[in-house]
Amino acid sequence: MSTSTPHVPSVRRLLVVCAHPYDATFALGGVIAAFAATGSSIRVLCFTHGRRPDPGHRRHFARASELSSAARTLGVDDVVLLDFPAGHLAAINLTILTKHVVAAATGAEAILTVEATGRDAHPDHLRAMHVAFRTAIRQRLPLYARTVAARRGAGLNHVPIRDVDRSRQNAAIAHHHDLPAEDALARWRMTHRHEESLVLLSLGQAGRSAGVVAVRSHTTGST
Repeated sequence: MSTSTPHVPSVRRLLVVCAHPYDATFALGGVIAAFAATGSSIRVLCFTHGRRPDPGHRRHFARASELSSAARTLGVDDVVLLDFPAGHLAAINLTILTKHVVAAATGAEAILTVEATGRDAHPDHLRAMHVAFRTAIRQRLPLYARTVAARRGAGLNHVPIRDVDRSRQNAAIAHHHDLPAEDALARWRMTHRHEESLVLLSLGQAGRSAGVVAVRSHTTGST
C-alpha cells in the first residue's frame, strides 16, 4: 500500500507550463499530484502534441485524450493543449508563446515548469521554461521548477527533502498508450527513480532565484 505526504508550497491556483504532453506526467506528475493533494486547483498548459513532429496529425487526438485522462488522475482541473510544432518551439516568437501563458495564468498564484538549465535539456523544455519565467515576472508570480538530485551541482539552491510517493504518478503514466515502444520515455517507468526537487527560479517581482522546497519521490509497495 502506498502512502503520500506532500510537502509543497501552499498555492490555491497553480499553472503548469510544459512543452510536451508527457512532461506533465513523466516529469511533473509526482509534483503535480503533491500540489493537488494539498487542495490546489491546477491548470496545465502544454505547447505541443509530442516531442517529435506528427505528420498529418495522426496521433493528435490520441495524445490529447491521453493527456486529459492522465491529468484527471493527477488531480488537474483544466488542460490547455496548444498545437505548436514539436521540436521547434525555439523558432516560435517568444511574445506569441508568452501571450498564451499569460492568458492561461489568469487567477494563478504560482507557475510550475520543468527545470531546463542543463546542457542536455531538450530545446522545447528550455523554451517553455523561458516563457514561464517571462510570464512569472510579468504577472509577479513565483515560478517553481522541478528538477532531480542529479542536477544539484548546477548551482540550484535546494532545501531539506520531504517524502512523496509515485503511485498516483504511475497511474497517470499508464494512460499514455500512444508512446512508441522504442521511445526512451517508454522505459522511464521501470528505470527512473531519481530524487525530485522543487526550486524557486523566480520570486515574481524581483526575479531572483532561491531554493524553496524539495520533495523526494518514493514508492512503497507500488509499481
